[in-house]
This record gives sequence, structure tokens and C-alpha cells, in this order.
Amino acid sequence: MAKPLIEVRNLSAYYYNGKKVEKAVEGVSFQVDQGETVGIVGESGSGKTTLGRTLMRLLKPDYGEIKYSGTEITHMKEQQLRPYKKELQMIFQNPYESLSPRMKVGEIIEEPLVIQKMFSKKERTEKAFEMIEKVGLPRSSYGKTIHEFSGGQRQRIAIARALIMKPKLIIADEPVSALDVSVQAQILNLLKDLQREYSLTMIFISHDLSVVHHMSDRVAVLRHGHLLEMGEKKEIYQNPLHPYTRSLLASIPRTDPNLRHIKQEPIEVPPQSPHPPQLIDVENGHYVAADVIEIKNFEVSERKRLEV
Repeated sequence: MAKPLIEVRNLSAYYYNGKKVEKAVEGVSFQVDQGETVGIVGESGSGKTTLGRTLMRLLKPDYGEIKYSGTEITHMKEQQLRPYKKELQMIFQNPYESLSPRMKVGEIIEEPLVIQKMFSKKERTEKAFEMIEKVGLPRSSYGKTIHEFSGGQRQRIAIARALIMKPKLIIADEPVSALDVSVQAQILNLLKDLQREYSLTMIFISHDLSVVHHMSDRVAVLRHGHLLEMGEKKEIYQNPLHPYTRSLLASIPRTDPNLRHIKQEPIEVPPQSPHPPQLIDVENGHYVAADVIEIKNFEVSERKRLEV
């Protein structure tokens, strides 16, 4: 049985604007096992990006606990986190904003090794060339700046930068949302190939349920910072229990022309609860918010409860 690489318990993060407090993520609990991909889905503003950045400790959580490989890292200081950040890397949505326009591609890719004080200059250069080729770019890319590349090529550079550290966990935050459909497929296939080659564990964040279906083993559904449903991909897509999950799935465009004329019944999504919901394991690791199911229909023990 695979061991959890990252465990999250009751994680909460808020934004403070003067006296106003805005909830970004609240009471979120889940785990990601070694070698699997967990997809995080939800509309814009659901807290997906904040969750990813909090797991990376780019943002400081207000409450809760983050364990990486059994070690609690929630409140570690930057110096203490440095060894762990070798194994935790993030791919951002917009590579043009996350990569320096002033640096050469080679410098961008080598920068994590420089920060971690790893290898000699010659070795870092060799590893940068290796990663450039690994993500499907020519070696001549090394001396160029990112404005000379297309969006898809820039994202390949961002992937090379993340993977040069040989991390164990990749958090991919909407990595293809800004790309053309044909380029999206290339980047997604590249990520899957690299995941197999490097035995990566991945958290894949996206609002596109078709993309999440292609990439993920399990799926977690966020709404306004609350985790509402989580389970195996097949369970979530074929047997969604929460009305919000059903509404998201109903919004996927139908590719079969014979089905496009069929009218879908409106799905009534209940109002957002002011408090994080209790998640219940209804069957085979399929968790759903307790306030939208008939609890009496399920035999719920403390063992099956996911504490939030």
C-alpha cells in the first residue's frame, strides 16, 4: 500500500484587507499518496491556487497542519524548509510572469541548483542542457531569453526548471489554461511522460474537468474554500454525489452531436455553508459533505470519518 507523501489536516488560509478578513481556504483535509496524481477542481475563486501555494509554503497557513513524508512542515522557518523545498516544486499558470525576462534560459533552469548550492558550475550547465532536451527544446535555447519563445515553449522551460531538482512532488497550478488546445495536449502528455520517468507525485490544479480527468487518479472538489467531495476519478465522474460536483460535470461541453439537443435538468446547488463541512466516506474512499446526503442511509463509523 502506498504511503502518503503529503497530508493536510484542517488547513485554513485567509487574506486580510485592513479590518476585513476574506476566507481563501478553510478546514481542508486530504492526503496524496506517493506516485499518484490528485486533481483539485473548482470555479475561479474557489481557493485552488491559494491551497497549492499554501502547501508549497509560499503562503503561510493560519490554521491546520501540513505533513510532508511524515514530518510536520506547517510552521517551519525558511532555513528549516530549504531541504524540503528540494523535493517540492511548483509549475505556475503563467510562465511569462513566473520566469525572469532578464535571465537566459540556462540561468533560469540552473537557478534552483544555485540557491541550494548544488554541484559545480560545469555540472549545473550539463544538467540544464539535459533538462532542456528532456522537455523537447533544442540545446540552443540555453542562451536565449523567454521573450523569444511561444507560450507552450515557455511552459516547457518552467517544467524543466521545476524538474532539475529531481523533486518528489510537483504542484501544477493551471499549467495549460493559457495555451491553445493543441499545445495543451502536448504539455499534458509531456507531464505524464515525465511523471512516469521520474516517479513523480502530483497535485494538478485546474478548472477544466476534462483536463483533470486526463491527468488524475483521484479528484477533490473545492467551492469557496471548502472541500465538498473527493474520491477516485471514476467514482467522481460517474457517480457524483454533491450537487455542486454534478453542476460542474454538467458544464463539460458534449462532443457527441447526438447528445447536444438533449435538455439537461437544472441542478440546484445548496447555499454555501458558513462552516467547513464534515466529510463522510460513503463507500470505497468516496468522501462527500455530510450536509447533502442522507446520513441514515450509510453506516458511518469514526473510522470512516475524515476529520476536518
